[in-house]
Amino acid sequence: MSNVKKFNLTVNNLISDLILVFPDYKYLSVFKEKFTILSKYNVRKPIEYFKSTVYCFHAEIKAHNSDFFLKKDYINDINVIQENQEWALDQVLNLKDLWKEITDSNKDIIWSYFNILIKLTELEYN
Repeated sequence: MSNVKKFNLTVNNLISDLILVFPDYKYLSVFKEKFTILSKYNVRKPIEYFKSTVYCFHAEIKAHNSDFFLKKDYINDINVIQENQEWALDQVLNLKDLWKEITDSNKDIIWSYFNILIKLTELEYN
């Protein structure tokens, strides 16, 4: 399996896990549907978007810096902002709100997912 397919599978699994933990957060299901459509239409788009918008925070993610989810205003740090998608990091999964409600165990799982996404991005682009 290619790194891109592994990346998309990992994102899909992350969203599925979040839906299990937060079944009342309907936007997660909507995001999963949109992600599924996007990854079928353009298999590389999710990893490209992650690389251009989230990967720049790899140090914060690797350090498990909770401020990354709680306090950071990402808009000023994004180098590549696609038209009409300025909301991407805060709104895609809305982890800022979810982070306050989840257990430490679930936080560790989310950190693991993000570290896997970082590693797959590095493998794909290095």
